[in-house]
Amino acid sequence: LWSVNDQSTALFMEAFYRHWLQDGTSGRPIGKAEALRLAQADLRNSNDYGHPFYWAPFTLLGNWS
Repeated sequence: LWSVNDQSTALFMEAFYRHWLQDGTSGRPIGKAEALRLAQADLRNSNDYGHPFYWAPFTLLGNWS
């Protein structure tokens, strides 16, 4: 949809897959929507990538579970 920063995108994708592939506190894997939210929160709370330019361009399409 628009240009993204390469470094923040790499960090975002690492965070997304880390959250998605690990088990949640209930012992069941979390869904993609929750993994996206957590990855966005990771970048939003960072010193270098807190601006929405770095974490807002990412969306989910299709099956969110």
